[in-house]
Amino acid sequence: MDELLNMRLYSMGEEGRINPIHTVLRRDVIEIRRTNTGSIFFQCAYCNHLSCGNLAEQSTFAPQRIRGVYRAVMRFMKYHVPACEHIPQEIKDLSPKSTKEVTRGTKKYWVKSA
Repeated sequence: MDELLNMRLYSMGEEGRINPIHTVLRRDVIEIRRTNTGSIFFQCAYCNHLSCGNLAEQSTFAPQRIRGVYRAVMRFMKYHVPACEHIPQEIKDLSPKSTKEVTRGTKKYWVKSA
């Protein structure tokens, strides 16, 4: 059985430092879980109650290396967020291009926070 870690990638000091959609994903959407063997993976907090056959693409992901967290989250944002019926529309409507802010989480920041 997998256990939910009481953790998110989000930290209070990041607001305004990275793209707002990234902050929302890190704070509200992505959960961190651990398997019985100690492996860490990430999953959508909004559809985690569904059986595997009912999940939208990329609902769960486990980067092979910590350096892969940023890229994996970007794939999650591109494929899972639009397809997941359980993520609120106001989150789906957020887009990095919809803000004038050019600030985004650097890969280094994502690795450090993971």
